[in-house]
Amino acid sequence: EYDGVKITNFVPAINSKSRNDSSTVTLADIYGYKFLFLADISKDALESLIKYLPDNIFLLKAAHHGADGTINEKLIGYLNPEFSVLSVGKNPYGHPSIKTVDILDKHSHVLSTDDLGAIKFVVSKDKISLMHFDGVRKKFLPVKLAD
Repeated sequence: EYDGVKITNFVPAINSKSRNDSSTVTLADIYGYKFLFLADISKDALESLIKYLPDNIFLLKAAHHGADGTINEKLIGYLNPEFSVLSVGKNPYGHPSIKTVDILDKHSHVLSTDDLGAIKFVVSKDKISLMHFDGVRKKFLPVKLAD
C-alpha cells in the first residue's frame, strides 16, 4: 500500500480448458474506492475468487468485453458495483451479450467504450470524477449520468 492506494492481483485457481481463466484479475483500492478489473475470466473463475474480493465495489470492469457466461445475478449481487464498464467496439463475436448487459444494468450504471470512447475516473482523496474522451473535441469531458 502506498499513499492511499493498494493494488492486489489474483489468478483464478481452477481447472479450465480456457486460457482466459488464467488471466490476471486486478483489484485497486484508491482512497477507499474499489475498482475490480476482471480481464477475460469466466463466471466460474470469478466464483473461485469471490471469497477474496470485497463486496460493494465502486467499479467493475466487465470480463471479456461483456461476453455471455462472464457474470451472473449472484456474483453481481455480491459485488454490487456502482459502475460497470464494458470495453468493447465493433466485433464479430457479438460482444457484449444482451444477457450480460441486462445483468449489469440491473445492478449498476453501465458505461461502454462503444458509446463513450475512452473512459477515465480521476480519483483524489476528496472526490472522484468520471470523464470520457470526446473524439471531435480531442479531449476528456465530464460524463452526465441519467437518473
